[in-house]
Amino acid sequence: MWAACTIITNGIGLSRGIAQQIRAVMARTVETAQPMVHFAPADAALTVDDGRGAGSLTAIVGMRVSMNARVGQLVFFWHSIPGGKSVFLGWDSSDETGRVLRLASPGQGAFSITYAHFAPRDAACCPSLAPVRVDSGWSGSILISNGVPPRAPGAPIRVKLLH
Repeated sequence: MWAACTIITNGIGLSRGIAQQIRAVMARTVETAQPMVHFAPADAALTVDDGRGAGSLTAIVGMRVSMNARVGQLVFFWHSIPGGKSVFLGWDSSDETGRVLRLASPGQGAFSITYAHFAPRDAACCPSLAPVRVDSGWSGSILISNGVPPRAPGAPIRVKLLH
């Protein structure tokens, strides 16, 4: 039922267009309260067939770029169709999460993301709760998830996309 996925390492193998989009969207994704804090790739992108015969899906973990030592990550999603057109679909959440432990795909059109889960008073280094897994699947027009990523430790940190 599940087909093999293609893992793209550090942007190698991504079309020039989507690699540029990843960098541009991450640079324009900022914290609402601190718009000088933006994001950069934290790891390799993961690209899978969309399972609908219409293209591929790409997910990549972005980490906050800041002098502040606090942890903060988001997962960014794109849909690409043959011919090179890629559309940014959005993030896994509009609030930063503490840390993505694993980004994987069980097969076509699906991602499985495992997050560190922090108790309210945990230090940024040391989540004390069991990891949380959220699965997302492509409907043909949107990604549908079976849960919500846990927030980063401390007060919620909301993000927005600058135009």
